[in-house]
Amino acid sequence: MNHFIDAMKNYAKFEGRTGRFAYWIYLLITLAISAVGILIAVAVTGGLGQVSALNTPWGMSPAAFGVSAAIVLVFICPTVAITVRRLHDTGHSAWWISFLIAFLFCFWLAAVLGKEANGSVFDIASMIFGFFSFILFVTNFILLFCADSQHGENQYGPNPKTAK
Repeated sequence: MNHFIDAMKNYAKFEGRTGRFAYWIYLLITLAISAVGILIAVAVTGGLGQVSALNTPWGMSPAAFGVSAAIVLVFICPTVAITVRRLHDTGHSAWWISFLIAFLFCFWLAAVLGKEANGSVFDIASMIFGFFSFILFVTNFILLFCADSQHGENQYGPNPKTAK
């Protein structure tokens, strides 16, 4: 829990390094809190599959969608900060986040194109585009965030394993 609290305290610290264990603990706790918060919001506001004028994802009620958006907003800055520090720990620049965002954008675009294709050749193309975007995202994600720390000090600071 200390890793999560430290990450939340350092929500705007983009310099330095964060080790693999601290990163994954933060990420798992964040995902758990987000999932529980969204499930409670959906249960309290009437569940999924609702038709509304706002056309919210998965038919969420507007209130549940608002709670989900608020949860994302609470965690976005600390998540980006700890991700940058984790990239630094493996010796990579923060600009690598742009590649991950590009892959996610391509995956989202493939889903949008597939929804609008209505059985045409674009349907197959969007599935292929989405599949490869997802594979590239997951591959890069695993390579970047599951890698061990760079040994010793690098340009971003001392190794968090040995700095204590």
